[in-house]
Amino acid sequence: DGNVKTIECWGENEKVVVTGKMGKKPTGIALTREEIEEVINRFSKMSKIPKTEGLFKVVYGNLVLTAMVSSVVSSTFIIKKIENNIPLPIHRRG
Repeated sequence: DGNVKTIECWGENEKVVVTGKMGKKPTGIALTREEIEEVINRFSKMSKIPKTEGLFKVVYGNLVLTAMVSSVVSSTFIIKKIENNIPLPIHRRG
């Protein structure tokens, strides 16, 4: 969805929260521990950056994944869309 700017997952069985033009809204989606790991592993594979325990941050395309990876407790992540704010050229009158 083009209106979504961030996706936040604060652990297994917690409602995923999205932020964007509509504000901050919880969704009806709750991920399992395995699904959370799959999201993190997919970013690791696509970015070709090996997943590490602890803070793991990668960029792929226009998305930034920031995750707290743990084998003891449920991992968490935030996916942020990078806005393409290219400044417009300044026209000067001469």
